[in-house]
Amino acid sequence: MLHALGSTAETSHLPGTHLLAPYLTGEIGLLFTSRPPAEIESYFANYATLDYARAGATAPRDFVIPRGELRTHYGVEGGEDDPIPISQEPHLRKLGVPTRLVKGKVTLEEVEDENEGYVVCKAGETLDSRQTALLKIFGARMAEFRISPKAIWEKSGGTVRGIGQMEVDDMQ
Repeated sequence: MLHALGSTAETSHLPGTHLLAPYLTGEIGLLFTSRPPAEIESYFANYATLDYARAGATAPRDFVIPRGELRTHYGVEGGEDDPIPISQEPHLRKLGVPTRLVKGKVTLEEVEDENEGYVVCKAGETLDSRQTALLKIFGARMAEFRISPKAIWEKSGGTVRGIGQMEVDDMQ
C-alpha cells in the first residue's frame, strides 16, 4: 500500500497521500468514501461484532462441550442447533476431544474428571491454537472485532489528520 500511495511527495499518487506512510504499519486497511469524516468516525466508534478468538487471546468465559450428541450453532445467532457433521469426528479426536460415533452421530465419550463434559477453556485462561480451533468448530465467538480509524486523508487539500490529532498539510 505504501508503494501504491507513494512514500515521498514526489512519488505520491495524489497530493498528500505520502503523509499516510506513518499509519501504514501492522494490520491495516484503507477505506475510500465520499462520506464526511465525522460520519465515518462516528460509525466506527460504535461498531463492534463478535468474532472467533485467536491463539494468545484471553478467554472471557468458560466453554464446556456437553456430554451426549455434539451440536453447534456455527456462530449463527438464532440458528437451530445443528449436529456436528460426521466428517468432523476425526478432527475433534486429533484436537484431543474424546469422541465416538453412535448410530451415525458424533457424541462425547464419558470424561472421567468432569461431570458436565469436556472443558475446552476457562475464563481468564490464555487460549492456544487447539482451543481456538475447537471454539470455532462449536461456533463459540469469544473475541470482539473492532475497527479503529487511525488517519483521514482529504483529497481537497491533500491533508492527513490523525484521529484525535491536528492536521498535517502537504507542505512538508
